[in-house]
Amino acid sequence: MANYIWNKLLLKRTAFNETGIGSSSISEPFINSFRCFFESCLDGSKDLCDFGRDGGIAYDQDISCVPLNNEFYEIMFATRTFYPVFAIVKTIEQFHYSVWYAVEENAVYVSKFCLEDCQLREYAAYIEEDHGIWLEQNFDYAANVAEPDCDVWHYMNERKLEWKRWDNRDIFKKYATYTAADVGELFREDFIPQAL
Repeated sequence: MANYIWNKLLLKRTAFNETGIGSSSISEPFINSFRCFFESCLDGSKDLCDFGRDGGIAYDQDISCVPLNNEFYEIMFATRTFYPVFAIVKTIEQFHYSVWYAVEENAVYVSKFCLEDCQLREYAAYIEEDHGIWLEQNFDYAANVAEPDCDVWHYMNERKLEWKRWDNRDIFKKYATYTAADVGELFREDFIPQAL
C-alpha cells in the first residue's frame, strides 16, 4: 500500500521568489512551477523525479501556498510511499531558513527538518497517542480539514510537542531505504521504551 506523507514547508519570501515559483496565489502556473522546483530538488535521485512513481508529489492531491506573514510562505502537499528526503535536503541546503515538516498518514510521529549549526538536523516528536485523543475531542473539526492540509498541523498548533533530535540513524539512508510506514517502526524502536 502506498501511504501518504503530508508535507508542510515554511519558506522565506526571498527564497520563495528565488525558486522561480514567484506567485502567492494558487493557480495552475503556481502548481506547475512548484512541481518543477520539487522535481529539480529530486534531481533524478533514486529515479524519484517521475511523479507517476512513488516519492513524487501525489497527483491526486492539491498543493496549497499561503503567505503566513511578511517573512514566510507555508506550502502544503502530499507525497506517496517514501519521504521526499532528497527534496528536503536540497531545499534546506539551498534555503537555510526553511523548515520542512513531514508526517506519515498513520501519524506515529512528526518530523521537523532544519539547518542547525550548519548541519541538516531532524527533530521528531511522538504524537500517536495524544493525536488520537485530540482527534476524538475534535472529530468534527478534524473531519473538515481539507487536503492538502492535514489535521496534524492543527493539532500541533494546540499542543506543545516534545521534539527530540533523531541523529542515531542516518537521515538520508533511513528515508531512502525504508517506506514511510516502515520508518515509523524505526521511530518506535529508537524512542518508545518496550514493555519488559
